[in-house]
Amino acid sequence: MDFTTEDGFQHLYQQHYARLHGITYRILGDSHAAEDVVHQVFLKLWETRRRVKISENPGGYLSRAVINTALNYLKQHRYLTLMGTVEDQGLAVQNNTSSENEERMQAISKQLHTIVNSLPPKCRLIFSLSRYEGLSNQEIADYLGVTRKTVENQLNKAFSRIRNNLGPYLTYLLGIINLLAAQNFF
Repeated sequence: MDFTTEDGFQHLYQQHYARLHGITYRILGDSHAAEDVVHQVFLKLWETRRRVKISENPGGYLSRAVINTALNYLKQHRYLTLMGTVEDQGLAVQNNTSSENEERMQAISKQLHTIVNSLPPKCRLIFSLSRYEGLSNQEIADYLGVTRKTVENQLNKAFSRIRNNLGPYLTYLLGIINLLAAQNFF
């Protein structure tokens, strides 16, 4: 299929839009945001159509593109939501002042972001689908076409790296997680 022509691109769009929107909606949980992400992917594809070669498996290419774009969207928006909620609730963990808590949270968040971004791509994707999207190991395995054992191994790898790098912050994080869970944030 030649998607470099308007007709070919329109056919590609019509053929894959509903499925891509469904994938993105499942990740984001917001129909309007999912629509924006899918449109963003198609816009980028149209702009780069002369350089991109996806003739063998356009559905797979587009699926991967919307997953990656949706995960980037979540990284930006969920971080802001979590930080806003923590600040709005005025959580004071271990009797520290709120400015000390904010500084710690920023340091932890920055460190966690660095750790997750340093994971190998497959490990990072599996971790994100598991922890940010709440998918089960079997759902991730089915979705990515890998075994459940592969998903488990990749999650263990991610958690090991996080534990090794966030050791000093774990007590503090557990306190915040318990407070957020008690407020039904998760």
